[in-house]
Amino acid sequence: MHGMMQHVVEGPAALSLAMAEGHLQQAMSRSDMVDVLVAASELDRMVRSLGPSARSDQDRAALLRAGDVVGSVLMRLETEMTRGLAARRNDARLRNAYFVPDLT
Repeated sequence: MHGMMQHVVEGPAALSLAMAEGHLQQAMSRSDMVDVLVAASELDRMVRSLGPSARSDQDRAALLRAGDVVGSVLMRLETEMTRGLAARRNDARLRNAYFVPDLT
């Protein structure tokens, strides 16, 4: 994830956050968008639930890093969705595949 601020990741919360981040990065590398959404929501939930209990600078740094990762992934997903919509409009096969007839 290029362009993100780098934070030191240590402390008690770091291991759980690092594992969730690893799951998210694996899903991204497989281009498994369903798993990406699940992993991103899991990581986001962890950040929001652990945030109020962060006691050390290391915990806060780990939470900031995880929040940066979630934000970056969401921006990437938005870009991919926009590309996918454009591809469907420009490709007759994809237009037909996604065509939903009006049944009214």
